[in-house]
Amino acid sequence: MKNYLFLIFCTLFSCKQKTLDFKDGNIFDVQKNLSYGKAKRQKLDVYIPQNNSSETVFIMLHGGGWKGGKKEDFNSFMIDLMKKFPKNTFVNMNYQLAGYQQYAIPTQPENILQAINFINEKTQKQNQYILVGASSGAHISMMYAYHFDTKKQIKAVVNLVGPAQLGDEGFKKYPDYKFVEKFLISSQSIPKNTKAVDFGSPVYWILNAVPTISFYGNKDEVVPISQKNILDSAFEKTNIQNESHEFEGDHLAFETEENKKIIIEKIENFIQKL
Repeated sequence: MKNYLFLIFCTLFSCKQKTLDFKDGNIFDVQKNLSYGKAKRQKLDVYIPQNNSSETVFIMLHGGGWKGGKKEDFNSFMIDLMKKFPKNTFVNMNYQLAGYQQYAIPTQPENILQAINFINEKTQKQNQYILVGASSGAHISMMYAYHFDTKKQIKAVVNLVGPAQLGDEGFKKYPDYKFVEKFLISSQSIPKNTKAVDFGSPVYWILNAVPTISFYGNKDEVVPISQKNILDSAFEKTNIQNESHEFEGDHLAFETEENKKIIIEKIENFIQKL
């Protein structure tokens, strides 16, 4: 029997059924490039388990320095994660990129909200969400969950090498740090008497954080391991469930088969505790 949610998408978008079959009894119905907003970049892919029994949805947010990247970059990691959570819906989304005419904040957090509203409307449920972000996608995931999620729909964040404190001297060595200073945050979004570097740092909003598991590379020259230490220290002041782990390698080494296997097992254990 076709999943009710999948039927809704097919009705609205005249889709042809596609499936992802893991050959272990777990099959996902797939719809790609659904428009969740008016902008060209506002496309997402939805993977709905045919034996769906959960109202928790995973949303994947790719990296790319806030100004690049695409959802397909996260496909491999997402598919391995789906194997661990075969009863959950997965959403892999593009978001509008920052540049000379558009800031990352508030645009990218607004895109997350639009995607959530889109999924809630189409499923006719008020789902709970787990944000899984890589690099800049992890930064935006934390920012959304800790500050912009006024409806408290985010259950947890999986942070893969995300900047947590923009003012960290180690992070200031980021090759494109001038872009961060100029195009990350619209001045209209920043409250009076608040520094941009604080406003745009997830640790600044740590008292409103959600359960978070983080991973950082011990040889990362883009988002240094100091970011892990800063995030750990901030969480120590709270009672919020959190974990952080180091992996061997550079900024993208979380994608190696050896690291990915360990990381996804730790994610599974963390989520099961919630």
